[in-house]
Order: sequence, then C-alpha cells, then structure tokens
Amino acid sequence: MKVARRLGVRYIWIDSLCIIQDSRADWLKEAALMHQVYSGSLCNISATSGRESSLGLFVKRDPSLLFPCRINISWNGGPESSYQVDHASFWASQVLEASLNQRAWVVQERLLSPRVLHFGHQQILWECRELDAAEKYPEKLPLVLASGQGFYKAIDPLTDDPHHNKNTEDQTLRIYQGWYRILGTYSDSLLTMPEDKLVAISGIARKMQTIMLDNRYVAGL
Repeated sequence: MKVARRLGVRYIWIDSLCIIQDSRADWLKEAALMHQVYSGSLCNISATSGRESSLGLFVKRDPSLLFPCRINISWNGGPESSYQVDHASFWASQVLEASLNQRAWVVQERLLSPRVLHFGHQQILWECRELDAAEKYPEKLPLVLASGQGFYKAIDPLTDDPHHNKNTEDQTLRIYQGWYRILGTYSDSLLTMPEDKLVAISGIARKMQTIMLDNRYVAGL
C-alpha cells in the first residue's frame, strides 16, 4: 500500500484480501477472473525476494551493490579502456531464481501484467514488454545480463514484442517457441495444491488461444 501511494495509485488488488479465504466458491469465481486483473493492471508490485507472505517488500541491503564496478585497464600495451564488471547471472539470481518466482501461480502474474516492479534481495528491478532494468542499470539492463529469452513478457510477438520480425512463418515459429517456453517455466514451478495445476495457467492459456487460432487448448496441452 505504501508503494501504491508513492506511485499515486488509488486502487490496489491483493489476492489474500480480495479473495474470501477458506471459501472454495469465492476462490473459483475469482480465480477465473485473475487474468483480467493482471492484464488490466497498471503495474504488478512483486515481493520477489520474499520466501513467505509475512516478509513483505522491504529488506536490509548493501547500498554499494547498487553501483556498477568499473575498471580501467590496457591490453598488450594498447590504450587504456574502461570496462564494467558484473555477474553474468545478475538477472537470473535477482529475478528468475528468486523465491517468489518459483511459485506456479506467479508465472501468469508476471506474464500478463503489463509491467512488474520487483523488490529483490539486493535492489528494485523493473520488467515490462520493452525492457528489463534495475536500480543498478536504471536506463536498461545490458543485453548480456538480461533474461536471454527475448523479452520474457512478450507473449505475443505480433503485438507485445517491439523487435518482432514481420515474416509470417517467423511469427508462427516464435509463438510456438513462446508457448513451449512458458510451459517449461510453469512445469518447473511449485504448486501447494496440485489440483490448481490447470487453473493457475488458465489466464495464459486464454491469451494464447487468441493468438494460436489454428489450435484448441485441451487439458493443459
């Protein structure tokens, strides 16, 4: 709520408050509408580093980690050049492998929301359909440090990816590759309730059905 107020947002949707707890009927009703909530949102505020719901967004952190490490060095007697040093797994360790993003329900939260504000264990990170960014890289994450999968949130290369190729065959291939990538990510994720398996990806399935017009979605396939 503090973040929403600082962003100037009047309304916030929190599943544990907006869904009647321990009511299967209300959960089924709201679960069917979650894709509309995420897709129609301004921004998903994500407690990405939280291992459980009681931990919230804010953690103690080392401010020095927000500044890139730069070195000046010359090679083989040549002129001195400036280089920036970082871990190749920067985005993976901060976002992809974070505790929250191991949960299956979060896959469609990340994908369907237009943009995500990640509160990580070291810094705040940003993810939208155009770019990935972080406090350390506020303008844009260097491509070598980004997710490496195109842009993770670009579900539909026809509309979501500003870099898509307009060749029809290439578009079709990318749609299928995107769907297989989503299934791979989802299958690697954790579900507390196994019976939620199809419900927790139903929002993405609805989105993909509007793109993959020659296919019919059947029981998770």
